[in-house]
Amino acid sequence: LEEREDADEEVKLVWNTLLELYLTGVDVPAEISHSEPTREGARTKALRLLRAPGARFDWDQAYLLCALDGFEDGMALLCEQKSDPEALLRLAIDSDDVPRIMRILEGYGSQHPRLYSLALQYFVQNPMVLAQHETESPLTRCLDAISKGRLIHPLE
Repeated sequence: LEEREDADEEVKLVWNTLLELYLTGVDVPAEISHSEPTREGARTKALRLLRAPGARFDWDQAYLLCALDGFEDGMALLCEQKSDPEALLRLAIDSDDVPRIMRILEGYGSQHPRLYSLALQYFVQNPMVLAQHETESPLTRCLDAISKGRLIHPLE
């Protein structure tokens, strides 16, 4: 049993090492691949690796590698795979991506009402969002969902 656990850890180490190599730009040398390695190409390979059906990463290490590289697409994918909508929302908030915030609320808000209070906190602190006076502004949509679902008590 112990040997099996060691082998599993070694497999995770290999997957994470390959991810790190892609993110740091280490790739097949140009004289072998006949093309110049690019950062975008390496990130595309990293995403493909993260999406691989049989991939066995150490999640924390993979997330840390993506975070250290500023690879938000990788971080978001890992959060989706881990079914962590709160972390996904925080990523969108950190990057001021209001359309993505709204997509996350629409996709996960009914199962995770706390997401609405986090989004509301962001919206009221964001002058760009507050300046929008349209009936379909993100703030208005968030407040409507909170009101309809009775997700937050008035005193909160």
